[in-house]
Amino acid sequence: MSFEVSLTAVRRIQAPKQLVWEVFSDFVDWPRWNHGVKHAQMGGTGQMDVGGAVVLGLRPLGLPVTVRGQVVQAVPGSKVVITGRWLGITGWQTFSFQEMNGGTLVQAHEMLSGWMLGPLHIFAATRKVGNMVRNWLEALSQEAERRAAEQIQ
Repeated sequence: MSFEVSLTAVRRIQAPKQLVWEVFSDFVDWPRWNHGVKHAQMGGTGQMDVGGAVVLGLRPLGLPVTVRGQVVQAVPGSKVVITGRWLGITGWQTFSFQEMNGGTLVQAHEMLSGWMLGPLHIFAATRKVGNMVRNWLEALSQEAERRAAEQIQ
């Protein structure tokens, strides 16, 4: 039996789209501004290019987890889709960026499927993953807005 979970979070960031994209696409810098990411590695060109391998060290349930994935779609400045697998769970993460009234609207959508979601649901794991997605957007927002403020000064 397989289970599916879909999570979406949206945030308007008070920074230009190009700057938000620069913060997002510097994948190996994520642990510096996002405390939920313990380590990040990007294979290939080191950019968010199709075929690039990604490795993320996370602690979604308080335990260290290493998720390995691959960029399967990339439209620089607009959209990235990453797929990954961990303990019988396949995840598809889609990040999209749109200009909005001088800022940027960022949408993070995560689709998870696999048999392990059943047992993990008992421990409220899907809610915790949803919180991780929202916290990730909050951290991206804070870093992009900090950099935007520095550029103004």
